[in-house]
Amino acid sequence: MLDRLKEHDPAASFTAERDIRLPRWGCTVFLVAWRCSDPPAAPLPSLQTLERLVSAALVAAYPNRGVSVSNWLATRGAGAPAPGPKEHAWSHMAGWYAERNCEAFYELLWSDPVVSRGLKERLYAGGAGRAGEALAS
Repeated sequence: MLDRLKEHDPAASFTAERDIRLPRWGCTVFLVAWRCSDPPAAPLPSLQTLERLVSAALVAAYPNRGVSVSNWLATRGAGAPAPGPKEHAWSHMAGWYAERNCEAFYELLWSDPVVSRGLKERLYAGGAGRAGEALAS
């Protein structure tokens, strides 16, 4: 990744934390593998993605929402795609955060102390804590 970024900023370099600083652009690139160690469960997508991490934090904070999302995804009827990461996360958005529009969904999660705590725990456990803090600020 560093070699690719040097094509755009020859001064790009690793920080002590192994992030990549781009002085020309005044930013830092965080290399993140979105993952969480929550066990497989119906309310969670199986793939390790940002949506799984978010769904896990939401289900831990509000278990009944996970049940509702699972039930809805399981009963969508013939022709519906298999529920993947996006279907899980956006089902939470549509059910509990729709009044603020899709664009605000991930931002709103940080304003809920219970969900925010779950997100932080999972981000740090998965090695993405600093990136999460940067996104939240």
